[in-house]
Amino acid sequence: MKRITLVAITVVALIAVAISIPSRNTATAATLQPQIKSKPGPELKLRWLSGVTLNKLTTVGGSVDGDITGTVHLMRAALSNLTISLVLEGHIFPEAGALANLPVSVITISAGRDRATFRIRTFSLQGFSGTTCTVRARYDDESVSANFTVDSLRMVSCNILPTAGFGPFTANGTITLNAPPAANQTVTLTSNNPVVRFGTVGNAQTSTSVTFTSTNNLRTFQVVASAVSQPTTVTITARLGAQTLTRQIIVRPAI
Repeated sequence: MKRITLVAITVVALIAVAISIPSRNTATAATLQPQIKSKPGPELKLRWLSGVTLNKLTTVGGSVDGDITGTVHLMRAALSNLTISLVLEGHIFPEAGALANLPVSVITISAGRDRATFRIRTFSLQGFSGTTCTVRARYDDESVSANFTVDSLRMVSCNILPTAGFGPFTANGTITLNAPPAANQTVTLTSNNPVVRFGTVGNAQTSTSVTFTSTNNLRTFQVVASAVSQPTTVTITARLGAQTLTRQIIVRPAI
């Protein structure tokens, strides 16, 4: 009886030891279990620049109202002062004398504000009309821009009425610019034949000039045609810088 009891106790002890020792396969499986690491999400960066607006998209450079006012807009009010850099791109032609420039290249949007303004100065360059330029605002790695077109100050018309008559007679002429100039501009008038002169009867010359000021873009002049013995065509030339416009007057003999 004692022997049986001892055997039973021994068997129970062996079973307990076997249960407490993990199998090699189980340990290996646990070791080979893949280690899953969580990946950090993409870093979210707050953007600030919303856009650039201009008070006009087309202007006449060198005119009394030729400058442009621009505004840089933020998506929200600035938490602290933001420094915005400005640059002009496109056909600025600095070698010919700037078509447009920025008096300041940096502006500050104050804390609590969501915009700031700047000015673009424009100038008249002979030979350049309808030129598109770009103003760009930058903050950090952000960039927004707006386009504008600059037209040079120029004559848009030169008219003389009547364009024909029996000499002697007088005619009235008008010259129109595309805008009043910021600084005085002079248009010279010449005749290729003394049969037609400028001024008044008894005090006429083959050349004259008219001056445009910041308050007007239209000037008038008077033409005097003399008597002729045969039909004569005379060419009148108006010149502003390198630009010229021509008109013709036909003077016929009196009947």
